[in-house]
This record gives sequence, structure tokens and C-alpha cells, in this order.
Amino acid sequence: MVVGNNSGGGASHATTAAAVTTAAALTLLGVCLGVLLERGRTDAKKRRAAPPPRCAAPPLVALPPPPGFGGRVVIVTGGAGGIGAGICRAFVRAGALVWCADVDEIAGAELERELRDTGGSGAGGGSLRFLRCDAASAGDIRSFCGAVLEEHPAVH
Repeated sequence: MVVGNNSGGGASHATTAAAVTTAAALTLLGVCLGVLLERGRTDAKKRRAAPPPRCAAPPLVALPPPPGFGGRVVIVTGGAGGIGAGICRAFVRAGALVWCADVDEIAGAELERELRDTGGSGAGGGSLRFLRCDAASAGDIRSFCGAVLEEHPAVH
């Protein structure tokens, strides 16, 4: 137990020790938070610097073509890669006229070329048309829908 000496009007030793301890703890906390924030910034920079790798290989398990879509218009957003690309492939195999909207123009062009060159993997006359479209942009959505309706006015 720390006993203070208040003689002479000065602060007690206990009060001074508590203030120093509190100040040291706050300084340590500030340093730790600074380190954590800097580490988070560095990690975020690393994540932004290296885009995720694109997988050019076909999916390991192909989705079965949905029945009854021959000649129907299908719109797939985010369809240039991953699950969206698998959905596009399945609808093209089922004979649908697929419109693929995505911000990744390179992957979209590759998918369009792949399905044109393979004929939709030997299926019922489907096709894919890729247009760049950011689904978060109202202007892009209007342009995309305008292009679809221009070619297929009977979309329901």
C-alpha cells in the first residue's frame, strides 16, 4: 500500500503514481492502436495491389442445362466469371439467348468467344452476348436493357 504525504500542499504519492500509471497505460494503448491501424493499412494495400487470380479452366462440375429455355432470353449479371460463367454456359447449352452483364470486359470477351467457338458445348442453338455493365450504375443498366430490348422487344 502506498501512503501519501500531503505535507507542504503537494499531491500524494499514491495520486501521482496512479496518474503516471494511467498515462503510461494510455500511451501504450495509443502505440498498440497505431501499430494495428498501420498493419491494417498495409494489409489493405497488399489486397488492393494484387487482384485475385482468374481461373481460366472450365468448372470442375458443369451445371446441367435447365429444361425449356430454347429460344428464351436470359440475362445474367456478374456472368463473366465463376458461378455466373457456369450459369451462362448452362443456359447456352439449353438453347437460351444469354445476355451477360459484367464489369470484367476481358473475361466477358473470353466467355463469349469460348461459347461461340464451341457452339455452346454441343447443345441446342443457344448463344451468348456480352456487354460491359456495372450493376451498381443506373446508367449502365439503362444502356444494357436498351441493347437487349433493341434486339428482343418481347422480353417479359
